[in-house]
Amino acid sequence: MGYRVGTKVSGTFEGDPKLLADPGQVARFLRVLVQEIGMTALGHHIYDVPIAVKRMGQDPLTDEGGVTGITVLSTSHAAIHTWPEVSGGRIDVDSCREFQAGVVKDLLIRLFAARKIYLYDLSFCFKPHDPEKQ
Repeated sequence: MGYRVGTKVSGTFEGDPKLLADPGQVARFLRVLVQEIGMTALGHHIYDVPIAVKRMGQDPLTDEGGVTGITVLSTSHAAIHTWPEVSGGRIDVDSCREFQAGVVKDLLIRLFAARKIYLYDLSFCFKPHDPEKQ
């Protein structure tokens, strides 16, 4: 099998704090994302961070909030972390298979009422290096 660049999308966004605080909505986002970009999920992990930290017998620190979700893909991963207290979120979708990067933005708008979306396609960072073209 030859080298495949695939698609790597990463960025931040603002959204509706109620939706960003909902672990079910984060799980829904990842499930729909996987379906719409045509990938295969190997597993989903969703954490309501303050609850998860309390279950460990600790009091959450002020920076341990929000919801974290990760889906392990057969081609890499999709991860999201939300900070409802500041209406913010961070997204990372990485695959060695190509997908339409615009799907990520569309889903953020649809499922989190996102705005101020700053997404970057980082795929170019992983293209094969040709030392003769320096």
